[in-house]
Amino acid sequence: MRTLICTCLLSILYLLPPPAAAAPLEGYRNHAALRAEMERMAQAPECELMSIGKTAEGRDILVLRIGGSTELLNAVGDTMARPAIAVIGNTQASDLAGREICLELAQRVLDSLDDDTELLAFLEQHDFYFLPSPTPDATEYFFTNGDYERETNGTPSDDDRDGRVDEDPGEDLNGDGMLTMMRVSDPAGEWMEHPDDPRVLIRAKRDDNEQGSWRLYSEGRDNDDDEQWNEDRSGGVDFNRNTTFNYDDRAEGSGPWPVSEPETRSVIDWLFNNQQISIVLSFGPEDNIRQPWKDDHGKLRHESAEGSDIGNLDWLAKQGVELLGKENFPGSANPRGSFADWAYFHYGAWSISTRAWWVPEFKPEAPAEGEAAEEGKEAEKPKKSDEKRGADEINALKWFESQGIDGFVDWTDVANADFPGRTVQVGGFRPYLRTNPPASEIAALATKHFDFLRMLTGLVPAVAISEVEVDDLGEGLYRVTAHVTNSGYLPTSTRKAASIRQDYPLNIALELPAGASLLNGALRGRLDRIEGLGAQTEFSWLVVAPQGGAIRLVVASPSVGMARGSAELGS
Repeated sequence: MRTLICTCLLSILYLLPPPAAAAPLEGYRNHAALRAEMERMAQAPECELMSIGKTAEGRDILVLRIGGSTELLNAVGDTMARPAIAVIGNTQASDLAGREICLELAQRVLDSLDDDTELLAFLEQHDFYFLPSPTPDATEYFFTNGDYERETNGTPSDDDRDGRVDEDPGEDLNGDGMLTMMRVSDPAGEWMEHPDDPRVLIRAKRDDNEQGSWRLYSEGRDNDDDEQWNEDRSGGVDFNRNTTFNYDDRAEGSGPWPVSEPETRSVIDWLFNNQQISIVLSFGPEDNIRQPWKDDHGKLRHESAEGSDIGNLDWLAKQGVELLGKENFPGSANPRGSFADWAYFHYGAWSISTRAWWVPEFKPEAPAEGEAAEEGKEAEKPKKSDEKRGADEINALKWFESQGIDGFVDWTDVANADFPGRTVQVGGFRPYLRTNPPASEIAALATKHFDFLRMLTGLVPAVAISEVEVDDLGEGLYRVTAHVTNSGYLPTSTRKAASIRQDYPLNIALELPAGASLLNGALRGRLDRIEGLGAQTEFSWLVVAPQGGAIRLVVASPSVGMARGSAELGS
């Protein structure tokens, strides 16, 4: 009887769902909690919460605007949107930290409104837009399952182009609730164990007479018998591979065509409908702060940053490194069809992308001052190799251990009929842990990024009509010259925006006094792009004004704002 009870209990335990794979990441907010937090923020008078679209699963794509109430008028006297900076959260779905930091930045802006005079001055004429979760369906997978780092939404997809969709997902072969990696013994394998830690596999160099002993796959079975493993998981399309720039229709997760998904189309349409956004700061695997874009003349023109844009972006990158740091930076990803690239190359904004977090460099604690090393202790330690391959993985294992994080599943034997007579083992890093820090670290990361965001507010274009010069030519004829200056660091638009005809013109309008007319020039015109740091351009008219009077000038553009000037004729 006792044996029967024990057997039943074990059966019940076996049927229970496995413990959440992402337990070390407790504290991150799912979509419902994120929405509730944004709704709370929206109660502030400076805020407006809007949904710019819905995903296929019905989740709102939410944007929070923070700004003042001062109305700006364009060159024809109509109300126009205020120039803005947009902050976009996790363009890569597994980057939970990027989403949290984006939301925290919005809160930091609100918290600063009482005493931050510089930020208040910025918000007199500008807005912030915060879009924490551009791909909520894919991100929600972490909270509903989280067995692997999923980057795609739930759209059925034929990833291996065999006419069937989602037919070869991964399987949890060791019953731990996660899909990690699977290694299979093979004397012709490409992978060998790291000399310093056998948990880590490195690719064997056959030219150096190294012998591999493993083949490496993701965990699962070959469900469709095509001798590929888990190549057609359930879903979907990756937001960060689905834009129009440099789209690769063969890349996994890119989708059937560019902008095929509701979330991609919603975000892109929203930006195109909001030309007032001049800077797009996004969180994702690309990082042009620590790894700036190169002036690559070998590329086609449409794939290379334009002229002086490189200098501006390089300078922004240097300021970013000073504030955000780059120690142990693992390098920037370069997925084709990425959002950060699109924001510059096809939208024409100053696009700045940053990785929210990566595993820090492990630094062993130094012995306490005066503490004598145990005799013979150093001799007992095994000598480490000079092997550079697998350095990131070795570092991650050490860092996890130092933080008390169970970040690695030890390799264990499993049964897999796909490999008869071979040793098959499952193990590897737990999903999401090398991409995201413990939630307790978000506040410190947000502080650094808030400092960077505040710096950006001081760099936006700042156009003013610095002088209106009037030359009296006699008999009621005047030459009027407006000098327009940009005292901000950034030019009034990117050169890329001009080359793709995406730059919104900087318009100038002249209002004449009663009885006056133009002999030369137009009441409304367009100014060329103005560089920053005090660069200037001018615009002239010949005005006939027998009775003199006041002229008024307006310079305006959605992404730059508005400036006014005036002068007297015949004074």
